[in-house]
Formats: sequence, C-alpha cells, structure tokens
Amino acid sequence: MPLLTTRATFFIVPKDNGRCEKRGADIASDHHLVVANLKLKLKKNWTTGQRAIQRFNRAFLRDTDRLNEFKIALNKRFQALQDPLKEEETTTEDNWKGIK
Repeated sequence: MPLLTTRATFFIVPKDNGRCEKRGADIASDHHLVVANLKLKLKKNWTTGQRAIQRFNRAFLRDTDRLNEFKIALNKRFQALQDPLKEEETTTEDNWKGIK
C-alpha cells in the first residue's frame, strides 16, 4: 500500500483501487478532493445481557386494567418528549439566527 503524505497528516490509500484525485479551483491550497469506491463488510453487532433476551409478556396486556395502565404510562412518557417542542414553537429562521 502506498503511503500518501500531505503536511503532517498521513492517508493510507490502496493503489488504484477505484481511487482518483479531483483537482478543484486553484485557491493556493494543497488540499485535493479524493474520490474512492470502498467495500465494507458489515458484521452483526451481538448484544449480550438483559436487553438481548428481553421478551414481552403479551398475556399481561390481555387484562384490560393492565392494558389501560400501560397505555397511560406510555402516553405520559411520550408527552414529556412532546411538551418542550410545543412550548418553543420556533421556526427554521429562528434556529438559523441562533446558529449565526
């Protein structure tokens, strides 16, 4: 593998593996756009512990009283997430002014 150096930064790029360097506008900079085709091999992220083997008790929800309690608890949990969004009532322009 060739080792390309630019200033004090090192980039390892495989030789001619779908890579090309694009020259841009001349602005007296030593930076160039590098376009490359990459192949990734994805692996499944195995989780261990309690969350990996968590099962839902569907028989628990067949009882109407427990089902109603569960619905109320879910509504309270999601209501807490929705309240701050309703209070702010901001627009994109207001957010952009805050970023500037």
